[in-house]
Amino acid sequence: MNNPSHQPTQTTSVPESYDGYSKYGVLESAHYEQQRDSEVVWCLENSFIKKYFSLQTAARVLDAPVGTGRFLSYYPMEAHIIGLDISEHMLKQALKKVAALNRERVELTQGDIFNLIYGDKFFDTVICWRLLHLLPEANLVPLMTELKRVCSGRIIVQTYLQGPRLKRLLSRIARGVGRALRVIDAVRPTERITTYIHSRPQIERAFAEAGLDVQESTRLGYYFGHEVHVYVLEQQNRAV
Repeated sequence: MNNPSHQPTQTTSVPESYDGYSKYGVLESAHYEQQRDSEVVWCLENSFIKKYFSLQTAARVLDAPVGTGRFLSYYPMEAHIIGLDISEHMLKQALKKVAALNRERVELTQGDIFNLIYGDKFFDTVICWRLLHLLPEANLVPLMTELKRVCSGRIIVQTYLQGPRLKRLLSRIARGVGRALRVIDAVRPTERITTYIHSRPQIERAFAEAGLDVQESTRLGYYFGHEVHVYVLEQQNRAV
């Protein structure tokens, strides 16, 4: 395998508003999966990735942010997987999965997704899941530009898109009622984290400005009134 740490041709400027370094601490990472793994959307997301890699080959996969490593068991056994996350606590959770899976070709590393150490087109597949809603709009193009730089093939991105007003209203009402009825654990640890739900035009404009074309677009369902969407992207004017 080539050395991935040679100097890239460019680095991305990170807006000062980026606060990813403090989002997921000990408490958030410890409870991350148990708060979500029974949700319908969580299961649909898992099924999407499992199906995608059952139909596609991959030699080098970047999973960033890898989080707790929820997708590691779905990647091809022959592929070299690099899981990157800015949170050391999330990586500790992912490390447990690597040990349980007994996979040798998985590397976990702490790093900044805006300034990756990997060379141009180092990966043939990049997975970026449950991140875009944690970034303000100004950060979207820098993120996608950096992911495009390190990828020779497809970038698979999950995001939340603003849902219909009625769905959002009903979701807020349902959450309020749910909290009122709960005595314990009324607020998730992650609910202190600032989120940004972008519109479809905002997201797709960011892809285009980063030089990426949408090859596939799939709505998996709704989550708290917002659309759960997966995009499969390729570089514009990519040679066939």
